[in-house]
Parts: sequence; structure tokens; C-alpha cells
Amino acid sequence: MLEGQDGALVTIHGSDGHSDYHGPTDIKTKDSTVLELRQIHDSEGTVQWAIGLSTVACYRATFYDKPVRLVIDFQAGT
Repeated sequence: MLEGQDGALVTIHGSDGHSDYHGPTDIKTKDSTVLELRQIHDSEGTVQWAIGLSTVACYRATFYDKPVRLVIDFQAGT
């Protein structure tokens, strides 16, 4: 069970997490909004991360290319 009352699912197509990413696949944070991140799928070029949120949250996603990274900011709703 993922921590939090709400959640988000990030799906990345055309990716390979098992050869490009060597970090943890279940991350529990001390943040007040994002409580847990867990990789739930990594096969056939698709990677999925489930994100446990303390409450309904707005988000902003930004892609950078130098170095390549995806940044997702969550802000708790009021």
C-alpha cells in the first residue's frame, strides 16, 4: 500500500529504468505533500512511478535536456 490519501501515476514511454536508473525503487520522503514514490512497472520501454500524496495536489511537469531529466512539482491544494 502506498502512503498518502491521494496519488499520481507517472508513465514514461520509450524509457528503460532497469539499465539507466540504479537508485531505489521505493522512496519514502519527509515532505509534507509527496510522501512516497514507488516504481511499479519497468518493461517493454515503459516505466511507471506511483506517487503517494498527503492530499489532492496541483502539479507542474517540466522536461530539461541538458542533462536530460523530468521534474514534477506538486503543490497541495487548499
